[in-house]
Amino acid sequence: MEHSIAGVVAIREMGQSLASDDEMRLNIHLDAMMAKISACANVHAAKDGLDELGRFQTDLATACFKWKINLPTRLRTLVRLFDRSDDPEIQSIVFDSIRAKRFCVPPDRSGGKQS
Repeated sequence: MEHSIAGVVAIREMGQSLASDDEMRLNIHLDAMMAKISACANVHAAKDGLDELGRFQTDLATACFKWKINLPTRLRTLVRLFDRSDDPEIQSIVFDSIRAKRFCVPPDRSGGKQS
C-alpha cells in the first residue's frame, strides 16, 4: 500500500502514525492554502483556493476514515468543518473565517476560538 495525503505525506500502511515532520508538512501546506485564500478580495476570487482546500480536506478524510490515520486536532477540525466544501454557503462561511484568522487556527494561536 502506497498512498499520499495531497502529495505531501506518504501513507505506507493502514493505521500508521504520522511523524512530527509529516504533521509539520501538512500544516505548512494548509497554511499556504489559507494564505492564498486570505489574500483574495472576495469568495469568488478565492474559488480556486477553496476548491484546492476542499480536495485537501477529502484527502485528509480518506486518510482518517479509510486508512485509519490518526490526524492531529487541527487537521481533524478541517475534515469536520469543511466536509461540504462543494456548498457555496459553506465556502462563503469558510472564506470569511479564514480572512478573520478564525478557521483551523493552530492550537497555540487560537486563543480558544476556532471555527
